[in-house]
Amino acid sequence: MGLGTIAAYVTIIVGICAIAKYLDAEPTIFKSKLVSLLKKSRSSDIVKLSEVFIIIFNYFYCKKNSKSIKRQNYLWAWLIISFIVTLGFGLIGLLFDQPIGVLGALVLGLFLGTGLFILYSIFIGTENDIPKLTSFWETLLILINPPEGHPLNVRRYTAQPTIKNCILDNYIIALCYAIGWIILVLLLRFIYPWFVIHCEMPTMFFMEMNFNKYILLMAFMSIFIFIIIFYLNLFFSLTFYFISKHHDFFKISPIRTIITSLIAIGLLTLLFKEAAYSFIADFEQFGWLVLIYLFLNIFADSFSILETHYVLQVASLGTPKRFPGILTLDLLASGFIFLIIPLMAGNLNIFLAAIWFKGDSPWLGILFWSTFSTSACFYLYLISFYVLATLHRYSIIDEKHLPITTKPFWSLGFVMMITFTIAYIIILLSSWSISFVAFVVIVFILIGIVVWCYFKKVKPSIVLGE
Repeated sequence: MGLGTIAAYVTIIVGICAIAKYLDAEPTIFKSKLVSLLKKSRSSDIVKLSEVFIIIFNYFYCKKNSKSIKRQNYLWAWLIISFIVTLGFGLIGLLFDQPIGVLGALVLGLFLGTGLFILYSIFIGTENDIPKLTSFWETLLILINPPEGHPLNVRRYTAQPTIKNCILDNYIIALCYAIGWIILVLLLRFIYPWFVIHCEMPTMFFMEMNFNKYILLMAFMSIFIFIIIFYLNLFFSLTFYFISKHHDFFKISPIRTIITSLIAIGLLTLLFKEAAYSFIADFEQFGWLVLIYLFLNIFADSFSILETHYVLQVASLGTPKRFPGILTLDLLASGFIFLIIPLMAGNLNIFLAAIWFKGDSPWLGILFWSTFSTSACFYLYLISFYVLATLHRYSIIDEKHLPITTKPFWSLGFVMMITFTIAYIIILLSSWSISFVAFVVIVFILIGIVVWCYFKKVKPSIVLGE
């Protein structure tokens, strides 16, 4: 431990003491406000005070404008489709014992998922078009066999899209593609000789085969086209249907989530410079293609923010006894969402090593830890609850241990000194042997248990909310 670190620690402690003593010397408006806040913690609803972070989360991430929500539904659909296609490529490689790697899965998944999403959006539409499409086919059936007394000119289709409608519509669409393919290949078969004679078109072996074999081959291809079109369109339709049905859940803006993620990556890059430098080596090897890894982070953060939204709602409705379990759920879910693609693609070992900023690509650890930035409001919610609960306990025994009402700045300064001392000890432990570190950690745990048991004897009436 260098003298510079010791000097910085002493300077911070002395500075806290001097500032606290100066602020407590005479009554000021700041002192009265702080005393008022500490007294308020005795009777205030601690859960409601902590819910300010839920309000911040909803204000920053969630949109209320219907047009904005409709636009971001497209973005959510693209993210879900590309993510599932990427997982599909990873799973196929895993099943056939031919792992394609995270980079390969991301490139293929993004390329195919984006292409299919664009084609679907342009040529077929979204869930808003399902009633129109169903209405169109029903109108055709009515024209063929109209019900008695049915007013076609004033008929309006008002039913909402359902899963049954999605299946029916996509079945009809796929059937039209298959029939269209048969018509096209028959037309090509008849005009092919004219192109060969007049346009000097090169001969094609399948056009020269027997007509019956040609029809049989094209029939099999039409069946294949029917299956592909039906299941792909059904997948897309159900994706849009799910998003539209759970629109409250998808009010979260993916763009704002990505911005938060990029800010977190930038901050972690400044903190872990050695890991960040390893990015240069991978960039020299793979070029700009290495930036595709950012989409792994985008996928993880986008779905992690949905999970955070859920656990915030559970935390606000639950009891403090459930907080440790909810926190564990959030940590495991955020980590799993990031690691599921490496698990499928066969690069899990590289990413597990990168979590601790080791291995061949330690900079991937920055992407992993930035995923937890989407849960910042949830962590602040839990911290604020326990801090306010602790202040409540201290507010009952303040004159015995900490003079909170008479010397509030000194009391808070004392808490800050303890915090900095613990941080200093952690830094100090990093340079000691493992056995001694283990001994010190055990001592701290025992001290913590004693303090916890002592404060547990105090029974403050904390209002935990409805």
